Amino acid sequence: MPVPDRNIASLPASISLCVRSGPSWQWGLPLVHHVRVNGGAAPASRPGWVRDVPVPCDLGELRGKLSGVVALPGRLFWSGPDPRAVRWDLTDPARRRDLYEIVLVEGTLDDIRELVDGAELVRLWDRMYLPPWVRTAWQPLIDAARAAA
Repeated sequence: MPVPDRNIASLPASISLCVRSGPSWQWGLPLVHHVRVNGGAAPASRPGWVRDVPVPCDLGELRGKLSGVVALPGRLFWSGPDPRAVRWDLTDPARRRDLYEIVLVEGTLDDIRELVDGAELVRLWDRMYLPPWVRTAWQPLIDAARAAA
């Protein structure tokens, strides 16, 4: 449920809210993401082609497997001569990291919940290559998990 702007301005700058945004441009689904409340200041600008980054309210929602072999659907992975034949062995931490990078950048919130494990994401976070807007969206949740540990 969105927080009205008049209420955001009255909250302390240190509060991080989980809010529901409008529809995603590609899938028409509502996204949940974290918004850093900055005392009512305008949000930082971003390139117009960057879509909202889906971020769960809690890492406990992420229930991905840590073993087995996974294939991604074409809407998430389409690179190379035969992308449908590519498999990720989740027992290999480097392949798991690669999969997490793809899913965080290209996936829906449901994809992220299904394919990413919250504790493992925190463990791999510093070794992941992510676009700045994705890292910025996820960083408050990662920082909160590390502080709670």
